Amino acid sequence: AVVREGWGDTLPTRFAVIGMGRFGGHELSYGSDADVLFVHEPREGADEQEAAKAAAKVVAEMRRLLQLPSADPPLLIDADLRPEGRSGPLVRTLGSYEAYYRRWSLVWESQALLRAEPVAGDEELGRAFIELVDPLRYPAEGLGEDAVREIRRLKARMEAERMPRGADPTLNAKLGRGGLSDVEWTVQLLQLEHGWAEPGLRTTRTRQALAAA
Repeated sequence: AVVREGWGDTLPTRFAVIGMGRFGGHELSYGSDADVLFVHEPREGADEQEAAKAAAKVVAEMRRLLQLPSADPPLLIDADLRPEGRSGPLVRTLGSYEAYYRRWSLVWESQALLRAEPVAGDEELGRAFIELVDPLRYPAEGLGEDAVREIRRLKARMEAERMPRGADPTLNAKLGRGGLSDVEWTVQLLQLEHGWAEPGLRTTRTRQALAAA
């Protein structure tokens, strides 16, 4: 209703929500944040600034509604995986995503996009986003040696930063040797390396990818 007050029943832009992380991978646990990306595409003939304003209003209203008091804890939306992180715009057009990824995309972003899946909004736009990022997350001929080394470096840093102080790493089910982190990162490395050639690896779900590996 708040959005319709400004633009009526038809917004000047199409809008889609892309699930990321455990949200996009259908592995969200109780109390977890929902990692997302927001994409919009101005309708034909629409003013681009007005379209961007409408898309930003949709995001703001969505976040407000999800945080209203209810019997269940609020679903917190986290858009930090977007291009440029917290310093970047919350909503981008498909063309803006394409321009960024073509010029600036890093290996960690390709890894993060392995969990990208449309979860709400315009279905056609959601599919177009997936078509855009598929070559990034399933690169032709796999990864180079430098990219593999970078992934290993990122994993080691993540585990060092998140391991609770004083915890025995051999007993930590999530971050310890053979734990959940090892499983997820191994599967994702296989997806990045072989997803272009093995259709079974092209899934956002860890268990399905593990079964295909």
